[in-house]
Amino acid sequence: MGIVGLGRIGRAVARRCRAYEMRVLAHDVAPDPAYAASHGIELTSLERLLAESDFVTLHAPHVRETDGLIDAARLRLMKPTAVLINTARGGLVDEAALYEALAARRIAGAGLDVFRREPPTGSPLLSLDNVVLTPHAAGSDLASEAATGRCCVDSILAVARGGAPSSTLLLNPEASAAARTRRRLVSP
Repeated sequence: MGIVGLGRIGRAVARRCRAYEMRVLAHDVAPDPAYAASHGIELTSLERLLAESDFVTLHAPHVRETDGLIDAARLRLMKPTAVLINTARGGLVDEAALYEALAARRIAGAGLDVFRREPPTGSPLLSLDNVVLTPHAAGSDLASEAATGRCCVDSILAVARGGAPSSTLLLNPEASAAARTRRRLVSP
């Protein structure tokens, strides 16, 4: 498995892959060698990751530097048996180049739930039999939206009362702890 972007979601994917004793390669712009070593993840260049991975999964942000990150040249590095998975951001992949690689069977397949233009109406990717396309919001329903709203309100009320949101809801709990410490130091 090749993981592009070893943040919170990339790390969660890596843990699951390692549970199945998969070899995990990862590329990240801000690598954490200690984390990678302790979890059996091999940090490497993007080019090597693409060349050696059977599956490549993208978990990077879409910023100017990553726009079209997976382009025709990088798709040519992939094995003909490889599958590209993008559940991060549509702009990471040059969709025209991906279409060409899939149509020519230069890579085996792709799984996409994000697109540069959403919904992907009229996309040539829709015509291919070696790509799976799903909506990014497939897990959203009325119950999950209501639960999200309750969590937001509970978190706001907790902070307003001088506390903190539940640690299970915080992406970076260390920032919340640091903010509380700063408030205590400057409070009269």
